[in-house]
Amino acid sequence: MAGWWRPQPHGFKDVYAPADDDPSITRFEPRANKHLTERGMPGQFGPYVPLTSMCSRAPKAHRSAYRTEPLWSGMWNGPATAAWAQRREITRLIQDGRMHRTTVDPALLKPPQPHSLFSPSAPNGLLRARMVAATMMWRTLTTEQLAAFTGDPDATGHRGDYLPKRVKNLIAADLLQYGVLARLLDPVPALVRRTDMPRWDSQSRYLSFGDWLSVTAGRRVADGGARFERHAVMLNELSLRAAEFTDLQAVLGESLCKVGEFMPVESTRTADALWVRRDGFQIAIEMTTGLNANVDEKVDAWAKALASDPTRGTAVVFVCARQNTAKDRIVPRVQSAIARAATASMDRMKAKVAQRMFYVDWSDWFPRGGLVSSQFPSLPVFALNKHVTSPADSDLWRTLRIGDPTATPWAPATRQHAEQVAHQMLAFNQLWGQPYWMRDHLLAAELNRRLDLWTIRKAAGLEQPVSMPFARPDRYGDGKAVVPPEIAQARWHPGPVDVQKVESRRRRTAG
Repeated sequence: MAGWWRPQPHGFKDVYAPADDDPSITRFEPRANKHLTERGMPGQFGPYVPLTSMCSRAPKAHRSAYRTEPLWSGMWNGPATAAWAQRREITRLIQDGRMHRTTVDPALLKPPQPHSLFSPSAPNGLLRARMVAATMMWRTLTTEQLAAFTGDPDATGHRGDYLPKRVKNLIAADLLQYGVLARLLDPVPALVRRTDMPRWDSQSRYLSFGDWLSVTAGRRVADGGARFERHAVMLNELSLRAAEFTDLQAVLGESLCKVGEFMPVESTRTADALWVRRDGFQIAIEMTTGLNANVDEKVDAWAKALASDPTRGTAVVFVCARQNTAKDRIVPRVQSAIARAATASMDRMKAKVAQRMFYVDWSDWFPRGGLVSSQFPSLPVFALNKHVTSPADSDLWRTLRIGDPTATPWAPATRQHAEQVAHQMLAFNQLWGQPYWMRDHLLAAELNRRLDLWTIRKAAGLEQPVSMPFARPDRYGDGKAVVPPEIAQARWHPGPVDVQKVESRRRRTAG
């Protein structure tokens, strides 16, 4: 069943250690990355085909072929940061006389009532909640990407500074702000990101506990973190393409990518994105769009974290995303950093860190606008050879298909870890910040139903599902806390789902 993971046989002792005669491995010389494919395009994973000809999991309206290309378009040649605006700033400028009210769309100025955003009776409340979830998980998105994550057809196919009506509602509610990268000959879509959400406490009361978890993933509203707009747009587009063309179980944004949360190690680092295969193996993505001083430090920190992970259930891919003029400077530096970090100590070599640190260049997957590698569904990347013990070794690199579990197998080392992974894979169905076509909506509805029943039982005295899982000083008019302390201390674990019962319930409801 889609969306459900079953533990695999525990016959694999090593991670990413295929046999030397495995046909999925291709060896090449260190300078081969400067060669051209048979079609005269930069890249190693040809042949390349149009995006429109690839088998896609996404509905046609939300396929990558119909969105702005982030690297091979005018978006890259413009500024790296955007000019941002939000309702409170616009209102202040109007009050100070520095902006005339008639030049501003009235829909951006009048805050809607909280109950009109997410309450069950609010029109399009589910789409608004999905928009908030996407911006909380992925930080900064174009309106086209927002449409793909949420399934909102109103935001699809527009360019320039066009803002969908539902986005305007959320801007007026001080939940989102919008930005523009540049005024270019090739217009780019408007950008959106969340604000510090000053009224989220009152607005989110109209979400059930299950819906609140789907939006926030159980996290409080926190600082948005580092904001590099062009970097974020490229990362989001890459994750959307992975969700569209591969068989991944989940793609998660930066807010859910703290290393210490998805790996049993102590680390303060955060990955740019996390892709999860159907067997539970995790692929952390680090996007590199420029040469900066901390590239070597970042690679070394990842090598340390991978060496400390006893499950060997995570790999990291460094994606070099620059146009060809800078590729020859970025790729060699990432290559040398990986080779040094993976062989820096005997502990790292014993932990087979070299088999879980990879790199790839954007042009290896997408050599030109509108084109994609025909091998992209298996996620081919460059990895160190198994016999490498020093960065000075010759024949350092090979290719691996890390999106294919049959070519790069993995299984949990213990039954306890297998159960933990299974619960995690099940919970991914509830996260609205993912591309909406990746979620098993039938299973998500069943999990929400169980969660609401569990919440009502725990609340004991409440007639409706509560809105928040924390006992906070938020209060209704009667002065009682929104959530009793027993809910704040309780942990909910989903049990096995009987698919036949879920299907029969859906048919009865539909009938």
